[in-house]
Amino acid sequence: MFSKWNRVPPDIRLSQTWKATGRFIPPYPPVPWNVIFFCFRFGEEIDQNIRRMLKRLLHTGTREEALNILVLLLRISISGFMLTHGWPKLSKLLEGGEIQFGDPLGLGPALSLILVVFAEFFCSILLAVGLGTRLASIPLIFTMFVAAFISHGPDPFGRKETALLYLLVYLTLLVVGSRKYSLDYLLTRSS
Repeated sequence: MFSKWNRVPPDIRLSQTWKATGRFIPPYPPVPWNVIFFCFRFGEEIDQNIRRMLKRLLHTGTREEALNILVLLLRISISGFMLTHGWPKLSKLLEGGEIQFGDPLGLGPALSLILVVFAEFFCSILLAVGLGTRLASIPLIFTMFVAAFISHGPDPFGRKETALLYLLVYLTLLVVGSRKYSLDYLLTRSS
């Protein structure tokens, strides 16, 4: 029916519809309903895809595998970042000679440097491989707490910010643990 009307010029179409029905029908081309229905159907599919995407983004539960990978990336990256602070202190300790290091707790500069090297270098390596993650995070938490609130206590927030960010990450690792991709998981799974 539509194809017949599409071939007839508008002025003839007007006269034919006037003669056949006795009422005025404007000489517009017929509505391509198949295209409109396709657009609505396509729009519904887009709407369903948007709903699915929003449901995934706003989902409040946790996906175990994603959480395991995220904790692995967090452990490796934060350990790499902290090793850049621990390595120079380890080399300073191994050089020998007189040790000039801050003594915020009154333990002496040598012992303070040894404890900081233990936390920032060796505990960071343990975190990276996921061995004793919760135990390894405790010295790091203490070191970052001392750095933020004692060593940089009177300083402005910009100086404390890095230590506080490290502190929050180590607190998170203390609570979450090392998860599936770690030596802790391999050792506890086999027993």
